Amino acid sequence: MDRLPPGRQCAESAEDVLALAVFMEPIEKAQAMDRHSLRDRAVEEFNTDLILDTVIESLDNARLAEITARSGPIR
Repeated sequence: MDRLPPGRQCAESAEDVLALAVFMEPIEKAQAMDRHSLRDRAVEEFNTDLILDTVIESLDNARLAEITARSGPIR
């Protein structure tokens, strides 16, 4: 933890040490990640075709909701 200034040497209380640990935990997790696995996951989650399909579906749903609201209740 002492790699980043001001680091643990500036902690004045147990609360400071805890706050530093909370801050450092995600950084340490990120540094420990396997780059290849992370890249594969990013490719899956940020697939352009999937994102476009989701956006188009959302726009279609919004348009359908607007048309339904304008036409009033079905009799």
